[in-house]
Amino acid sequence: MDRRNFIQSCLAAVAGTAIPEAIDQGLETLLDVSLDIESTAEASNLTKKKRVIGQAYQDTLDKKINEPLEDQIEHFVKYLRRKDVIRATEKTSFYVYDAEKKFVVADINIDSQVMAASMIKPFVMLAAYQKMKKTGLLNSRVSRGKRIRRNKLVKTIKKMIQYGPRGSASGNRATNSVLKYLGGPRKAQSYLGELDLFEKTKIVERIPGGGRTYRNMISTHDLNILLNQLYRGNLVSKDISKEMLDILGGYQTSRIKRAVLPLTGVKSLAGKTGFVYGVNGESAIINYENKAGQKRPIIFTALLEDRTKPRSSRRDRNWGKISSEIIRNVAKLTIIHYQGEMVDRYRNRAERVKRIDDWVQAYGQRGSFLKVHRHRGRQYLPLVKKAAREQKIKYQDLYSFLMVESGFRTNKVSRSGAAGIAQIMPGTARGLGLKVRNGRDDRLNPEKAIPAAAKLLKTYQAFFQKHYNYNSYAALENAMAGYNRGPYNTNGGLGNLLKKNKEVSFWHLDRATLGRESYHYVPKVLATRKIIFGF
Repeated sequence: MDRRNFIQSCLAAVAGTAIPEAIDQGLETLLDVSLDIESTAEASNLTKKKRVIGQAYQDTLDKKINEPLEDQIEHFVKYLRRKDVIRATEKTSFYVYDAEKKFVVADINIDSQVMAASMIKPFVMLAAYQKMKKTGLLNSRVSRGKRIRRNKLVKTIKKMIQYGPRGSASGNRATNSVLKYLGGPRKAQSYLGELDLFEKTKIVERIPGGGRTYRNMISTHDLNILLNQLYRGNLVSKDISKEMLDILGGYQTSRIKRAVLPLTGVKSLAGKTGFVYGVNGESAIINYENKAGQKRPIIFTALLEDRTKPRSSRRDRNWGKISSEIIRNVAKLTIIHYQGEMVDRYRNRAERVKRIDDWVQAYGQRGSFLKVHRHRGRQYLPLVKKAAREQKIKYQDLYSFLMVESGFRTNKVSRSGAAGIAQIMPGTARGLGLKVRNGRDDRLNPEKAIPAAAKLLKTYQAFFQKHYNYNSYAALENAMAGYNRGPYNTNGGLGNLLKKNKEVSFWHLDRATLGRESYHYVPKVLATRKIIFGF
């Protein structure tokens, strides 16, 4: 009974008769005002919570931008819990996976079993294709009748996945049609069970009238497995995996699309959303390309669940909008994390730290060696600072780089012909405006060689930032490695090696690819910086 009928009944009971028309009209006016007040309050509350979500997002960027994505998401969620935007009864689950590099970027509560809503539908689709395969409907040579049946079934599957924001009822009817083809929910679950991939996914009911399905279950882990296996072409067959991905590419209910598609590097999405009062989520392959044009598909899954809501007598009409806003902001954090190449930085973080620390330890055992170099380098510190300032790089990086190159010996000449404090080759020196002829060699003059080395590092950094790196410091590290090996896309140059190996950082090239000297070069520079400057 709505409030109007309830109040009418109460008044009629008190009066013992029908309510006079004037009182009834007054009641109508009173209720309209009440509904307007409630609607205004809800709108105000929604605006306030969206503002808090924006503040949480900005606070995360300000304080955690260089941290692992998992730490960022946890900071964001904790902020919202403190502000009561995410209630204590709400569970959050997030999984971000780099499908190309097979790297878990973030996993939070990924094995929690949650209500599936419409995100059960990709599993229903997979079960249907499994049955088609077993019954021969996917064979290349089939009768006309079987081909018609297959095409009709695929059309129904598309309707199940691809319905628009206002077409959920037709999508649910399509789902029930596919389940009928499978022989019901139990049989659909059986087809999934044959794959032995999904631990938490349970198909136990058809979609009831009104779409309020609460008994089908999934997990973010299972959704990741499904999309990852489709991406790799491992489900049913390679061609059918692609067909299913193409169907998912047509979904029209994305919460994150309008937030991430305008961001640099994002090309398209393929996935599925789900909402019923008490659960809201999205699982999608975000087709992302880095600055080098390398494909780095991101499997992004986010779920928010509150099992108290379906049983609640009072419905929070803003909950879906608020939870969708939370999902959108986590998706934006994910793309920004990729744009900053932080994924590549953390992908081999332990190995990176070890390689630097190994040289810190090695240099520590040769105390007199470093002491001599540092004593020699003190006189050049003003020159280093000036050159670094002019090229807008940290003087600590330039100083450590020169120490590794020459130990600040101005007359050092290598077997390859590099000379001076910055170990510059003759041709490179001429390109920098240094004189190397007729008994004059500017490479041996620190006042000319140090600014030239800084300029060369900056030039190489600009090359990597143009072609490989959004992150300026990642580009500088590549520039140092390129200074040692040769930077460009020529044979053997670092750019060429990155291109061949589909990487954007020398840190992900092994010793056999880089060669012994280049493999250790930047770790030596960073170890030197750590010893001398403490970072």
